[in-house]
Amino acid sequence: MSERQNLLPQNATAFERALAESLDRLPELEPGFDELRGFKFAPVQPSILPWLVVEYGLGAISQYLPDLASVIEYGLRWQRVKGTPQGVAESLTWVG
Repeated sequence: MSERQNLLPQNATAFERALAESLDRLPELEPGFDELRGFKFAPVQPSILPWLVVEYGLGAISQYLPDLASVIEYGLRWQRVKGTPQGVAESLTWVG
């Protein structure tokens, strides 16, 4: 757990310091932040795949690929070349 940072000025009153400390949600939320860091890059659970497809904007191509894992795998690469001859060639292979 990281050390708390006080952003109040040196002339802050005792009330302001107590209020800032009581409203600090970092100690409660930090374990969740640590768990979320990099979860999309680890082996992804199948239950998360539909949400990643929406997040990455790959819903339009999901009908052309066999499963959501393939949509994520090929779709992320395809987004980098979308609109180029290579992107068109890749997308045409999905349709046959």
